Amino acid sequence: GCNFGELYLSGGAITNRGGGASWTVIGAGAAKGAVYQTGGELAALPTGTGTSHNTVIGFRGGEGRYEISGGRYYGTANVIVGGMAKEDGPLPAKYTDLATDRKGTGLLKVTGGTFETTKDILVSHGGDGTVEIGAGGVLKAANLRLESATAKLAFVIGDGDTCGKIVLSGTDSLGF
Repeated sequence: GCNFGELYLSGGAITNRGGGASWTVIGAGAAKGAVYQTGGELAALPTGTGTSHNTVIGFRGGEGRYEISGGRYYGTANVIVGGMAKEDGPLPAKYTDLATDRKGTGLLKVTGGTFETTKDILVSHGGDGTVEIGAGGVLKAANLRLESATAKLAFVIGDGDTCGKIVLSGTDSLGF
């Protein structure tokens, strides 16, 4: 069995419009998963509502990473970087045996392009998460919530005439 998957996206578009429990998951269970995006668009636009439509980077014991240096990620549900709380909605059937293995590890690295969700970004939500914003990267969300002592947020500020940017539109904004 292969326990590692990689996606390289440099153009075109990938869209998840699923109903029901339509997670977008990168790295689950005992597996490692990675997305390296230099262009194009990855969109998580589920037709339903609720927590079973989140994008999770590092899901219940898995290791996930999402590195974007160009292009755009766009979502209409929460993005969870590191973990997944047991109470966060139904699991896809193949992951029900992971109900007690909540600790995922996730990295979201935005060095260029735009990573955007209309909902919240939750860092270390039942696991260990890191968000890195580099020069030229744009991170947009309603709120950015560092949810445990293991959550990490790093900035690279100033690289010539560019710098990373975080744009928040929610009422909680940046929570520590």
